[in-house]
Amino acid sequence: HLRQVLPVDVVNGFPVLNTDLSWRAPTVEEGEESGDDEPTWKQVARKRIWFTGALAALELGPDALNLIGARHGSVRVARAI
Repeated sequence: HLRQVLPVDVVNGFPVLNTDLSWRAPTVEEGEESGDDEPTWKQVARKRIWFTGALAALELGPDALNLIGARHGSVRVARAI
């Protein structure tokens, strides 16, 4: 349901997140409408939803599912907060 409300780019089933592991706005292709007209509540929500573990695999790499990956993910989220 979250992907319906706040769309996100997906690569092989994994969401493309920002470097701080927050939910990223989808990229705008040439000729498409820009995301600048997105409601304020959606912009705020994207900055307040973070992911670790399997959903952060594209940013954290192969360690995303182990304790080292959990630590790296928690550090990134803590810095963003």
